Amino acid sequence: MGKLCSVSSKIEEVLLALYEKPLSRVELRDKLGLGAQTVTNIAKWLVEKGLVNEVVEGRKVKLVLTEKGKKLAEYVKAIEELIT
Repeated sequence: MGKLCSVSSKIEEVLLALYEKPLSRVELRDKLGLGAQTVTNIAKWLVEKGLVNEVVEGRKVKLVLTEKGKKLAEYVKAIEELIT
């Protein structure tokens, strides 16, 4: 899968994973093979930018894309399809 740039590749991976379905930080870490601190930093940044909401589901906190986040994920997906 092509990436828009190396700096944003992990953020892109997280956006696309969350576009498929809401995930907890642990689920993201396991699915993408990222470190716990990396996932925490990305999640914090996405929340600050209004791209993700943290939603409590039972004992887990799931990261759920906002409408803005969904739109960005769709753009990322479309761009990646064009460059691969």
